[in-house]
Amino acid sequence: MHLRWRLAVVTGAGAGVGREVALRLARAGAGVLVVDPDLAAADAVAAECATHRVKAWTVQADLRADRAADDVRLLAARAKDLGGADLLVCRAEEADALLAWFAAGLTTRRGRRDAPGVAVVVGAWHDEAPDGVVVRAVDDDGEPTEVAVRVVTALADTA
Repeated sequence: MHLRWRLAVVTGAGAGVGREVALRLARAGAGVLVVDPDLAAADAVAAECATHRVKAWTVQADLRADRAADDVRLLAARAKDLGGADLLVCRAEEADALLAWFAAGLTTRRGRRDAPGVAVVVGAWHDEAPDGVVVRAVDDDGEPTEVAVRVVTALADTA
């Protein structure tokens, strides 16, 4: 799969694995929606992504908190404003709520309604994927850079 011109939503992207994934996706040409509870960290990562000549946006959201439903709706609205998300990278504990939103939003993508959405879940995840979404699980063991390489490889290898 070509990552160029795709919109990737990366949660927890303010630091660690999420940051590394966002930067690698930007280097591959994908636009990145950086999602993190720390807005300053998200802004810094988005600025770094933009140095790779791609668009990057931020959303402040804590998708593991008790108000995650409100933050998922905010994230869904922002992604829809940007033309719809093609790629999703999230942690296993966020997967259920985010995959449902991601699958529902696939039909609203501008110009890409028939292409499947691709999601990578970082961590132990063994549930069924929603219709229209190809889900790959990536082990979260190792350094953030190593995990990020596995995530981007899983995205790129999924047709």
